[in-house]
Amino acid sequence: VPFKRDGRLDAEGVAFYYEHYFNDCWSLGTSFFFMHVNARQEFCLDASCSFPSIGTRQDFFKLKEELHDVLGVTPPLFSRTAFSDIDLFACYTKRWDYLCKFRSITARTKCGIIIPTAPAFCIDNPASVAIGGNKHFGVYFDLMGDFEVKEDWYFSLWGRAIKRLPHDEYRRIPAKLEPSRYGAVQGLISINPGWTFMVSPSVTFEGLREGLGARAAFTFVKHRADEACDRRKDKTAAINLDQLRGNRSSWGQEYVSLTAFYDFAKFQECRSYLPTLSLSWDIPVQWKVSERSSKTNSVSLMVEVDF
Repeated sequence: VPFKRDGRLDAEGVAFYYEHYFNDCWSLGTSFFFMHVNARQEFCLDASCSFPSIGTRQDFFKLKEELHDVLGVTPPLFSRTAFSDIDLFACYTKRWDYLCKFRSITARTKCGIIIPTAPAFCIDNPASVAIGGNKHFGVYFDLMGDFEVKEDWYFSLWGRAIKRLPHDEYRRIPAKLEPSRYGAVQGLISINPGWTFMVSPSVTFEGLREGLGARAAFTFVKHRADEACDRRKDKTAAINLDQLRGNRSSWGQEYVSLTAFYDFAKFQECRSYLPTLSLSWDIPVQWKVSERSSKTNSVSLMVEVDF
């Protein structure tokens, strides 16, 4: 019977970013955040399903709940406050003024490691969210370019390649074709995540009216297939690792981001810790690679303060 699974995710947090410059080019830095997350999932029958009565429909949902009890799955409601993974990076920055008809060009390369300090997701809660990389160490490489077309008008291009390292996870494993979060078997599995590639071009207009500005960006994310290996000592129960690896573990996501912001220190000689307030709307699109990823609109409000 076809089910549709809707949901909602709310998050609030505080992010910290520190970068120390040794000269005009080289710097070291770190970033991390604290976050509170609320998530829920809701099941509803597909419109193609037809039942002779409301009672039959209610009996069907009751049967679903009984099946979840047999599997040991809790109701899909999740709440957690946690510390994120820690990002440590080294960066090289180079700036050129009045080059190739641009007012300025800034190129930036960054290499970093990700330390998995965030908690893993809860295997018995289908709505559980991994705030970090689910205990996988990671390495990444960034390339960034900012092109100042005219005063306060910028075109930017950012790209990232990230690799999470192999790690043994105790988790639910599908016995047949059920979703992995509802796997009937539990055991130790070695997961080797695939590469993730991200590209994001954007245009930014600052000083539209005093500190008011706007930004539009398109973000493309592609995650390659994972590898999974059975590490259980007792392999009596049959499992289907194809649900955790290969094409079923790859995914793609695309979204357009529209942001309005106000920099209270834009025209101040001394910033005096004045904040930048921004409101963003992320709109999912399906143009090239979107597959097996949530199609959720996201609205975020951010207050940024530089020290």
